[in-house]
Amino acid sequence: MGLAVAGGAAAGAHRALGIGFYYLRLTTPAIKRVYVEGLTDATYIHDPDETTVYEQGFEYLWTAAHDERASATMLRRRIGAQ
Repeated sequence: MGLAVAGGAAAGAHRALGIGFYYLRLTTPAIKRVYVEGLTDATYIHDPDETTVYEQGFEYLWTAAHDERASATMLRRRIGAQ
């Protein structure tokens, strides 16, 4: 099970775990779209209630993510530990 990491501490599995998606938000024209790709098909989501779920998932991951420097340090440590 994957973990989202916030401030160096494991924050637990996130709801988008195992789901790759692209979130597109344009201001002009004002649209939100989600593109989800699987092994055998792809789906474009445009329903506001559904795109909001993906937006919230993205925002959670964005907030929990390390900055560039901390990410690079974490990767160096993991690579060195193998």
